[in-house]
Amino acid sequence: MPKTKLHHLAMLAAITTGTLALRAAAFQTNPPSTSAPAATEGEQLTITVAAVQGTVQYRTADDQPWRTCTIGLELGEGAEFRTGMRSAVQFTLPPNQTITLDRLGTIKVLQAIKQHDAYKTDVGMKYGRTRYEVQAAGIEHESTVRTPNSTLAVRGTGVNITDERPFEPTAFRYDGLAEWTAD
Repeated sequence: MPKTKLHHLAMLAAITTGTLALRAAAFQTNPPSTSAPAATEGEQLTITVAAVQGTVQYRTADDQPWRTCTIGLELGEGAEFRTGMRSAVQFTLPPNQTITLDRLGTIKVLQAIKQHDAYKTDVGMKYGRTRYEVQAAGIEHESTVRTPNSTLAVRGTGVNITDERPFEPTAFRYDGLAEWTAD
């Protein structure tokens, strides 16, 4: 192999490795906060798995192993779900919130409380596509979906949020109010 061709291959390999390392480091420095939620006064909400399609796993803490998810499973704040190819999981939070995580996604419930007749939910999605539905009906909600590249505040609405590298994050509102910021 000529020396110049070998030199070009070595340069290409170095650039590719450097680019991949920088992208990995950037993703690791600003993922959604998946640390334990801050302790706040209020009633903890129960997360109930309503539907499972395909390969879906859950864990209750970062240091716990992944387990197979089943319909009817009840979890608390800090629960994390991940889905495989052609898979989805749908879970509910009282009184009227439904969250669906589609294929190849990971989502964690950072906070789920009822405080002074208002419901506060905060979820972090590392990657994937999530559909979040809140039926307001006179109940105050403060619901947030965080991704590495955007934040979506949901109030009495149905929304889809997608954050899949290398594409830009997108959000789609079906009805109601939603506030979205892309980082």
